[in-house]
Amino acid sequence: MMVMVYATGAVSGGNLNPAVSFALGLSGDLKWSLVFGYWVVQLAAGYSAAALVNMFAPTPLSLGPVAPYVGWHAMAAEVLYTFMLCFVVLNCAASKRNTTQVLADGDGKASAASSSGSGNQFFGLAIGFVIVAGGFATGGISGAAFNPAVAMGLDTKYKGLNWGIWYAMFELLGASLAYMFYSIVRPDERMSTTDFMNYDALLSTRCVSEFVGTFMVVITACLCLVTGAEGNAFAVAAAMMCMMYS
Repeated sequence: MMVMVYATGAVSGGNLNPAVSFALGLSGDLKWSLVFGYWVVQLAAGYSAAALVNMFAPTPLSLGPVAPYVGWHAMAAEVLYTFMLCFVVLNCAASKRNTTQVLADGDGKASAASSSGSGNQFFGLAIGFVIVAGGFATGGISGAAFNPAVAMGLDTKYKGLNWGIWYAMFELLGASLAYMFYSIVRPDERMSTTDFMNYDALLSTRCVSEFVGTFMVVITACLCLVTGAEGNAFAVAAAMMCMMYS
């Protein structure tokens, strides 16, 4: 994930996930015509990858809750970590404060300049390590898809119409929640450049930010303990890093 985000980021934005494209559409960072176009190619890529793997696999790929967990456990896990993934993408790869350099022109007026050298270089690292955190925490619950293209591709036995479609819908719900909380913690995204430069987050905004970050770190630790994941410390460290970058 991290490698491909860095590789494709300057070309297509490195979405690689219909839920991410949906979140960027909601935030206004991606035109809806591109969102739907990306969905087509992302899902096509998911099915193509699964078809290739099925040529070598002794049994068809499958998707669903991992016993002893049931459907709602898996859906909750997918919502949580798709939320985390999209929240990190919005904050690290889309927000003005992380991706643009605010300058003053010769008259002292504020202006925003965006270029490959004025943003950050940690966005791919943060996005990739969401998969590390969520994979350890929920791999033993839902299979840790966090991506409708992955979910529909893995559900090839039923052409995506068994668990695949349910996973995809709840992952899009996670993307919607990510946009909602992104709007709360970054109200400056909708401000003029001058107001943006002078913006100081309210206490309520800071508290929401702390709640979201702490919640994802703690739930990652708890889920790793409950499922007996061996990479508990690594997962928690990954979650901490992702949320601090965000």
